[in-house]
Amino acid sequence: MSVRIYVKDNTDGKVHEYGTNPHDSLVLQEDGSLHYENLQNCTGTKYPEEGYSFCTVSGKPPEDTDGERIVDIGGDRTGVNCHRCRYRKRHQKCSCCRRNPNLKDNFALDPKAIDAARKAVLK
Repeated sequence: MSVRIYVKDNTDGKVHEYGTNPHDSLVLQEDGSLHYENLQNCTGTKYPEEGYSFCTVSGKPPEDTDGERIVDIGGDRTGVNCHRCRYRKRHQKCSCCRRNPNLKDNFALDPKAIDAARKAVLK
């Protein structure tokens, strides 16, 4: 099970799950810290007073929660890989699958893509 990352917009107080906005990005700094950045307005968690903060689903800072503050950013969709999907070039099906990865009927293996990847690895 993985933990979802939530980000709070400090200007209007809205909370959203990371990855649901096409402008979401994570930036790894030279000091090893990980920051959120909105690519549309170029603000993020590095300067929370003018941008965003990491938070819980309810909008509280992670420091206010009772357990450990460990976030798994790997996710648990390891079986689904867009590069192997038959519909990766069909915008409507691909965007629907990305919005709701639990719809298993949208993901279908592409045998040609799998064979091409296998050949590239075995070269």
